[in-house]
Amino acid sequence: MSAALDIQAECQGTALLVIRLHGRLDSTTAPLLELKINEMLSHNGDVKRALFVCRDLRYISSAGLSVFLGLVRRLGGAGEVALCNVSAAIHKVVKIAGFTQFIGVYDDVDQAVKALNGAQQ
Repeated sequence: MSAALDIQAECQGTALLVIRLHGRLDSTTAPLLELKINEMLSHNGDVKRALFVCRDLRYISSAGLSVFLGLVRRLGGAGEVALCNVSAAIHKVVKIAGFTQFIGVYDDVDQAVKALNGAQQ
């Protein structure tokens, strides 16, 4: 991984992908995140929901937002993508970009997982 972005990804159950982001998500690091997502989805074909834990994400650019959008499109209508532990600055970027219309933003992991699990019942 790049020193600018650390990515920790795991599947919880068969349908939930949890990705923890540490650092900066920009044009340099976005391709690393795309590769990690592709790797995880290729090994876990049943994933329908994804949660990005952003507690340690310090910066996001349009390239980073594009990764989120690409995953929303890839999961399709049956899938859902959410963010949690988002800083005020990153939440503002996500909201201004209009992403809160199709990506849930939650205060913490428990709240996000509960919402994502409820969406799939």
